[in-house]
Amino acid sequence: MDKSIIMFDTPDSCGECFCQKGYTVYGYACGLTNRMNKDARCRPGWCPLIPLPERHIASKTATGYEIGYEDGWNECLEKIVGGE
Repeated sequence: MDKSIIMFDTPDSCGECFCQKGYTVYGYACGLTNRMNKDARCRPGWCPLIPLPERHIASKTATGYEIGYEDGWNECLEKIVGGE
């Protein structure tokens, strides 16, 4: 089966997330995991949303391999976020 990515700004808390089902007396209900987050001010450690990794920056003394790795890593990130 093919994989897909849905991109949106990573929320800081369940209250800002479009995946939450709503707020109850037990906290926010996650629509992806069917778990409850009692602390509405933060994103729990079990949250399935994964932020994109940072751009890779090679050191000034980088060799050809390290520079190629940096170029490939950053080009892949640019294609994911829509840059050409």
